[in-house]
Amino acid sequence: MEFDDRIIPQYALAHLHLCYEDLRSLSRGGNQKNLNLQIIKAYELIVPPVELQEEFETFVQQVDKSRFASQLATQQMYRWWEILTLFWSTMA
Repeated sequence: MEFDDRIIPQYALAHLHLCYEDLRSLSRGGNQKNLNLQIIKAYELIVPPVELQEEFETFVQQVDKSRFASQLATQQMYRWWEILTLFWSTMA
């Protein structure tokens, strides 16, 4: 696994996350398995053209924005629920 200007860091990180189980299966050792530099260097990454990696990076950024917006909406929903619950308890 060699990194150069043909691979965008965001793509490489996502690729490694997706290949986590595969990488774990290559580890060696007894109770605590480890990956050594030789194993890591021998691991081959799929490297699509930079243009596709850039599209992937844009997609990941959009997903992150959507995830953040969803988290904010959920927090607001819970705040409103607390307000409504408090209001309802004072009316009873």
